[in-house]
Amino acid sequence: MTKIFIKRTMGVVAATGSLIAIPLVLGTGTAGAQGYDWSGVAQCESGGNWSTNTGNGYYGGLQFSQSTWESHGGSGNAANASQSEQIAVAERVLQTQGPGAWPTCGQYLTGGTTPAASGYTDTSSQWTEPTYQEQAASSQWTEPTYTEPTTTEPTTTEPSTTSAQSTGSSSAKWEGGNYVVKEGDTLTTIAAEQGADFDALAQQVDDVDLIFVGQHLDV
Repeated sequence: MTKIFIKRTMGVVAATGSLIAIPLVLGTGTAGAQGYDWSGVAQCESGGNWSTNTGNGYYGGLQFSQSTWESHGGSGNAANASQSEQIAVAERVLQTQGPGAWPTCGQYLTGGTTPAASGYTDTSSQWTEPTYQEQAASSQWTEPTYTEPTTTEPTTTEPSTTSAQSTGSSSAKWEGGNYVVKEGDTLTTIAAEQGADFDALAQQVDDVDLIFVGQHLDV
């Protein structure tokens, strides 16, 4: 009976139905690197410590050099990156370099998914995009009111024209007396002409030497 063999990517299946197990072998530049369990590689490289930094120039659970980490899209330092970010970078390295990028530990790469490391919390999926709330303009704003400054008109006092009469004594009489002082009068001449007592006249003025035209005296 003729046997028919069908070629498969990962092995050979015989027509008899017997399956020949083929170990995982990836060549340099192998595509489709997603879907692998990296826990074995991490255990071999760093004892499963995804945050390791021993100062040997290699960082994180899969021991990336800084140049390899950055050239394959890693940010910062692998020792500070989340487990999922390290795996994402490792899968890109696997696509470009194959498992030989981990010369000793690449043999521990198996199919499947990488379980979260014990005691390691991956916070990469917990990040949420911040929301920004636009502040609405206040509806209570009112237009400011402006008060016109009041200007006070300066008050001007008309200078009073004071006649010679207003400079006289407050005790001088301008009304009521029976004699009106004429120009050229003195108390002495008035007393002589009117037959009045000089002292009585003197009591009606502040200064016997200063009397005013129009002033009234009792004689």
